Amino acid sequence: VHIYDLHERVICSGRRRSGYFAKEVIKESKGLKKDVGRTRIRLSKSQAEVFPLVLDYLYYSKEADDMLSVDRSCDLYILSGHLEIPKIQTSIADFYYHYICFENMRRFLNCASNHGAHYLVNVSRSKIAQLLMEYPESATLIRPKLLISITNVMNKYRWRPYHGNRQLHRRDKQTPLDPGLR
Repeated sequence: VHIYDLHERVICSGRRRSGYFAKEVIKESKGLKKDVGRTRIRLSKSQAEVFPLVLDYLYYSKEADDMLSVDRSCDLYILSGHLEIPKIQTSIADFYYHYICFENMRRFLNCASNHGAHYLVNVSRSKIAQLLMEYPESATLIRPKLLISITNVMNKYRWRPYHGNRQLHRRDKQTPLDPGLR
């Protein structure tokens, strides 16, 4: 069990606020919480490992940038969704889009789909589609089933590639673009 003493004004207000913690503070101020002054969160082991990265973000630290890997990014993406911090999710999507290539695409896609991060799966597909447009001869490197799903996404949504630094909409966080992902 880890206990963190956090500053209410830092985590509940400003551009880098957590919607989850802000709601907890409101509940406390209205007398709806039993345990006043303390918010408990149950995290999986992998989410507990990336929770300090969330705190680094909330407290404006830049140390977290060097500590990101594919696996940690998925855990951080899911945790930031639960804590209602969309800017972290946008940064993770940018990380995915920036670093995915033909050599590591399977790892990125597997990690995102194993974590249920549908938006990251679609960002990956978008990047792979862009790479295929630039290097069509590389289509032989991609499994046929994945190639078909990328083509379907491109056709169904009139090829709107992810360009990074875009705020996520509520639909993007929870609903996959491709109904076959569920």
